Amino acid sequence: PFFGHDTLTMVLVNRLASKSHCPVILCNCQRRPAGQGWRLDYELAASEIADADPVVGMAVFNRWIEHHVRAEPGQYFWLYKRFGIRPDGAPELYPRPDHYQRSIKPRGRVRASRR
Repeated sequence: PFFGHDTLTMVLVNRLASKSHCPVILCNCQRRPAGQGWRLDYELAASEIADADPVVGMAVFNRWIEHHVRAEPGQYFWLYKRFGIRPDGAPELYPRPDHYQRSIKPRGRVRASRR
């Protein structure tokens, strides 16, 4: 969950941590005012991030992100469409243009030109 909602979350961190048994160090990056660079804060993730269940492991990661978003919402770059898959009947959160096609039909075989 992310802010109390089921959401898309990449599980690579959990998989690497559970296979390697290495500690995970998380980094929070904050833009400084007036283009004065960045402030980087590092912290050790809770050991549960390596849980055998990726839902448990990534919940640790999502809670960490939530904490930082709540503290400085203007710093979070909302690029990743975490809510792209919605429960049946739930409204679409990322409107698509009218001309968007959900499935692209192939137009036949593509052949390389030999000259």
